[in-house]
Amino acid sequence: MFDIYIGRIKWADNASIKKMVRRTIAFILVGLSLSILSFLFLIQPAEAGMGHGDTTPPDTVITSPLNGTLSGSNEIITGTATDNAAVNSIDVAISRNSDGFYWNGSAWVAGPVWNAATITSGQGSTNAVWQYNWLLPSDNGGGYTIQARATDASANVDPTPANVSVNVDNTPPQPLSLMINNNATYTINNAVTLDAGATEAADMRFAESTAALAAATYVPYNSTSTLTLSTGDGAKTVYAQYRDAYGNATTPGAANTTDTIKLDSTAPVVDTVSPANGSNTAGPSSTVTVSFNETNGMDAATINSTTYYLLDSNNATVTTTVNYNSTNKTATLTPASSLIQGMTYTANVTTGVKDTAGNPMATPYAWTFTVADSTPPDTTIIDPSSGVLTGTGKLITGGASDNMAVDLVAVAVTRNADGYYWDSANSTWTVGTVWNLASITSGQGTTSATWQFNWALPTSNGDGFTIQAYSQDSGSNNDPTPAV
Repeated sequence: MFDIYIGRIKWADNASIKKMVRRTIAFILVGLSLSILSFLFLIQPAEAGMGHGDTTPPDTVITSPLNGTLSGSNEIITGTATDNAAVNSIDVAISRNSDGFYWNGSAWVAGPVWNAATITSGQGSTNAVWQYNWLLPSDNGGGYTIQARATDASANVDPTPANVSVNVDNTPPQPLSLMINNNATYTINNAVTLDAGATEAADMRFAESTAALAAATYVPYNSTSTLTLSTGDGAKTVYAQYRDAYGNATTPGAANTTDTIKLDSTAPVVDTVSPANGSNTAGPSSTVTVSFNETNGMDAATINSTTYYLLDSNNATVTTTVNYNSTNKTATLTPASSLIQGMTYTANVTTGVKDTAGNPMATPYAWTFTVADSTPPDTTIIDPSSGVLTGTGKLITGGASDNMAVDLVAVAVTRNADGYYWDSANSTWTVGTVWNLASITSGQGTTSATWQFNWALPTSNGDGFTIQAYSQDSGSNNDPTPAV
């Protein structure tokens, strides 16, 4: 019970007023209770996820990459998410299959680890688009599993995250070898064959410099290829670059990606010979040499008795030995026996002679020389042999012989009384040696000749006279011991 006052008036005794007040208070209390119940029903369950709130989880899809192999420095993982109410966030987990570690954005750690993706459109709506930038490992590293899950505004999480399996390949092919013309030292042609070796190569390209290599076009990988070298003799270096199916390329100039060969397309030529062409001063023991003008050297195996030989004047092959000096690029013929004096020989170099690159002589080369005659002739006086001469003249006769050819005979007549010589040209006796030319009656220019000289005898008796005769051969050799 309680009393109610209005102003200073006590209404406790007024039953109608009491009843009205009680009803008013009860009405207010009922309204307040209904308000509280409504608040608890509408607000609290939504915040606590209880009661009759949103319990439908979102769905997540990875649109890229699909199952396969990735390469490069990074991969933008993209996808979509849908929800009946509102997509709030997306998380991505990347695990390394080899050890189960997870990527945390900067390192591989024990997990699981979920990384927040970026919603590029539709956040807070029923359809969202998202992406995540994954920094790919620098090596192959095996396989990886990518998962993505969405969370909606009611904190419902996709219970079946989207997932794909990928491999990462950031390792270029492994070069094994590069050979030009089967590792030859020289080539005589610009067109060469390349033997290339590399593991996991899909494409390849070749050039003669790293700059040219960067601009060259890739072609499908093959262990054998061809290349046309630049013009101009000299060393040529070829560079190879290999690329795998994912775009990983070898470093230009890396090990096993270069090879060098010398281009020599110039034929060798004869530089000097000895004895010189047309010489007539060679001795019987002379050797015959030829020197070549060639940048890279001569192939000694091609310089032999078949390709370098000597013929005599009868076109018969002279037996010789052949030697080659690579230092001065000179080939030497050494006759097995002495050369014949006065004979003309011909030395021959054929197109079978080649340089070290394989270029043959463009044309044969030949030259001639004559061996000098150093053997003097021999002279005899047949008549008179001795005794006393009478009359107005005396025909002095004799013979001459030589290993090659008798060319001339001369006669000297000395007056013993004073040592004067008969000068038949002037028909007088004179001081000093005078040789009078005799007439060769037969065999001139051969190895045996006969001769005569008509001496006009003095008209008076004399003390005595000495007759001498000498011959000269075609080599200008004089008989050193004239006949007397």
